[in-house]
Amino acid sequence: MVRMLDVERLWKSVNDSLRLGESVRQQLGSDIMRLRDSVENLSRQLTAARQREAELQGTLQSISVLGFEFNKSFYRLLSLGIIAGLLLVIAALVVTGRLHIKAAREARSMYDELYHEFDRYRHNAVEQQIKLSRELQDYRNRQAGLKSA
Repeated sequence: MVRMLDVERLWKSVNDSLRLGESVRQQLGSDIMRLRDSVENLSRQLTAARQREAELQGTLQSISVLGFEFNKSFYRLLSLGIIAGLLLVIAALVVTGRLHIKAAREARSMYDELYHEFDRYRHNAVEQQIKLSRELQDYRNRQAGLKSA
């Protein structure tokens, strides 16, 4: 013997709870749909960000020189190779320069020796010419003395 009023109140309370639960379920369903849309949107944004990151990594790893794209590590190796080659050329030029300077010094010393030898020869030749001209003059003077006597 339950009173009707208690049963109606219970039934009303159950119906209110069911309606409240249904409205909460609908609200949670809409929240879930909104969150799924948000997750999909964030997923698309993440994919786009990863693509931009990959593009930026590509641009960070490459360098443009005179309109040509090079990988930075290849460009570093190329630059170091060119610098090493130029240093080798400079070293070769320094070595050949020193060899040429040494050859020039030897040529200069040989020229100086030859010049001194030629100067001695010229000096001796001039002395000999003076001696011969004196002897010739003495001979002429003797000849003239013999003719006058």
